[in-house]
Parts: sequence; C-alpha cells; structure tokens
Amino acid sequence: MFYVNTKSQNNYHSATLILAFSKIQILQKVNKVMTRESSNQIQFKYTLIETSDLITKLQQECDVDERANWIRALGERIEPEVIKLLWNLRNNMENEEPFVQYEIKLSLRKVTNHSSVGIDMFLDNLSVFQTEKKNSQAPKILIDSNILEEFLLRNKTTMNQDVTKVVEWVLSEKINPYVGKNGVENLWSRVKYLRGKEYANRLSIEIL
Repeated sequence: MFYVNTKSQNNYHSATLILAFSKIQILQKVNKVMTRESSNQIQFKYTLIETSDLITKLQQECDVDERANWIRALGERIEPEVIKLLWNLRNNMENEEPFVQYEIKLSLRKVTNHSSVGIDMFLDNLSVFQTEKKNSQAPKILIDSNILEEFLLRNKTTMNQDVTKVVEWVLSEKINPYVGKNGVENLWSRVKYLRGKEYANRLSIEIL
C-alpha cells in the first residue's frame, strides 16, 4: 500500500486553482485592453471622416453593427445636421434593431446634453431644424409661448381647456401657427428652468 499525502495533494490543487484563476484574470484584463484599443481604433477611424460622409454611409448601411458604429461616431459630432438626423432616427426607431435603437438614444442624449447646444444653435440653424411645411390656406396665427408652455408641460390650470382647443385647431390645420423668436427663447428658458436643459433642447427641436 502506498501512503497518500493528502495535505500535499490539497496544496497542489489549491495552487492549481490559484494559477487557473490568475490566468483568467490576466485574460480578462488583456481582453479589456484589446477591447479598449479596438474601440479607440474604431473611434479614431471615424474621426477622419467628414460628417457629411458619415451621414451618407449611415444612410446606406444595412449591417446592424456597422449602423451602430456610424451612429456612435455621429454622437461625437455636435453639429446641427447630426442632431436633426439623430432626432429623425429617434422618431423612426421601430425600423431599427434593439442594439441600434440603444445607440440612437445614447447619441441623441449626448448631443442634446452638450454645453454648446441650446436655443441659439436652433435659431441660428432654422433651415436645418425647421420642418418644411406644406402650403396652407388656413389663416396664419401668432401663437403665444405661454400657450405652448401651458399645453406642452400639461400645467393644471383654468387655462388648460382653452389651450387644448387652440392646439386642436393647429392639429386639424384650421389655423397656420407660428411662434416669434422671443417666444421661442422665452419658452426654452422657462422649460430649461422647470425641466432641465436637455428637455428644453428636445422640446425646441420638436416644435420647430
């Protein structure tokens, strides 16, 4: 019979487990570094591409991963055309895969939260943000910013019923509404104060 030194075996198994665990940790760290480098390489590649080319490539791309990459890259470009594009993508997300939807939301939040994005950018780039409206025979009516604030923020006041009626006229095209520059600025400032800058920016894009 042979004497088995269980203590030595236990030590051997413990050492083996520790070694295996260390290898796993090393592999995980290497993988993280490689992933970070790969991500940085991809990001660097996209920084060399003009914004207009990025937009064109995104519009032509069908591959899910590549679409996500283009959208992620656009999220680093704080430009009016990019913000408008991301907004349009957000309004048509049902056509996108969940992974791409996530990138759209993330990139849109990044650009609308940026310190340089605000009412001045929107007003200086109305040709980009303003939706082209079809010719209407309805009377053109100036809408006070207080009415928009009342409806959009759903304030519970005695005015709300009348405000809702005005908005119904707008939606049914009985009137052709417009808002003055001062009105848009006042609305943005008020909403920013009540709900934050990102919400104010998104609301401005919505109403333009």
